[in-house]
Amino acid sequence: MDRSKMQGDEIPSPERLAPDVIVSPDTLRRDRIPPGQSRTKKWPVLDASGAPTVDLARWRFRLTGQVGKDVEWTWEEFLKLPRTRVFSDFHCVTRWSRLGNLWEGVTTRELVRLAGGACPEAHFVLVHGYDRGWTTNLPLDDFLSEDALVATHHDGEPITAEHGGPGVQVEAGFLPNEGAGFWPLVSMGAILGGTMRAPFTAILFALELTHDINVLLPLLVAAILAHGTTVLLLKRSILTEKVARRGFHISREYATDPLEILFVREVMRTRLVALPAGATTGELRNKLVREPAQRGQHLFPVVDDSGRIQGVITRKALRELTETAVSGAALGDMVRKPVVAHPDEPLRAVVFRMAETGFTRLPVVNDDGQLAGMISLHDLLMARVRNLNEERHRERVLQLRLPFAGRAGARD
Repeated sequence: MDRSKMQGDEIPSPERLAPDVIVSPDTLRRDRIPPGQSRTKKWPVLDASGAPTVDLARWRFRLTGQVGKDVEWTWEEFLKLPRTRVFSDFHCVTRWSRLGNLWEGVTTRELVRLAGGACPEAHFVLVHGYDRGWTTNLPLDDFLSEDALVATHHDGEPITAEHGGPGVQVEAGFLPNEGAGFWPLVSMGAILGGTMRAPFTAILFALELTHDINVLLPLLVAAILAHGTTVLLLKRSILTEKVARRGFHISREYATDPLEILFVREVMRTRLVALPAGATTGELRNKLVREPAQRGQHLFPVVDDSGRIQGVITRKALRELTETAVSGAALGDMVRKPVVAHPDEPLRAVVFRMAETGFTRLPVVNDDGQLAGMISLHDLLMARVRNLNEERHRERVLQLRLPFAGRAGARD
């Protein structure tokens, strides 16, 4: 900040200017400070990537393209061109406004005139900056407005490099010059935050590149607006668009899988029938298969005397076994080795195990091998339903009741 250009409390007015000064229409408004802006009396510095070092001996100003002829000036030649002063207000996107700036330089109209005028088919102007290949574009009519110029002086003093010097384009109604890298940086943050659906990552990335905390506010505004726009207009981010184009359906991004946050112990059934491994087929035929507790249970764990699981048998296989096997054969010798689940496992792991083995019912055992319960595919679906119900309950509209509304109604 240049403290020598600190303004006073009185807002500069165009009434005391010399007759040859062009007054920008922006300074003639009744409310010169736009909504959301605040006046600054300072001459702030806001540069996204640091001021470049400009060698005036190699400095060139070129005007080429759809003009009568291509022209080029050195710094010394440029200073000898007809000069004009413009009085205008300066409004920055970071929400500060500096009122009553007196710029001096060469008008864009004069530059285009010296180049033989613009061709009829020309409608836009592409401006190249010295700073790291910076470019911007604007309509030709705005570029040729009466109060647009390439300024070399501000308030009677040469424009320094930290403010964009030695030559700065001043365009009424156009984005102010905050250093050649400012607007590309803000645009990059907006694009990154919008397309990747990661606005805060984009802001941190830009700040890490520049180490300039002054761009935090414009980056925050641009990234949040871009993110909101893409959320409304695009189905997904570019991070998942390529995956979706390969045929993989992605219904919701960044959603928590309920099968990942719920555990087996939360949904398993603990009321079930377990068969003793020492039971004979004759005992099962005479007693167990006729008990009503077995109804609805399709898989029976087989446990030893200490409750440790030895195997499993299906209801169909148990019925066939009691009808055909020798009455004295022990059940523990005729069951298959079980595929089990554990109480502290997430449901996602159980789903994968069911898919790999083809079994939709698994006994649940503790670390010491003791039977703890049973889990089936139906239990997994009910866990999903429970999660959906919790989401609906959390999203219900809050209903407020006035403390005396009921009494008033009763009196009426």
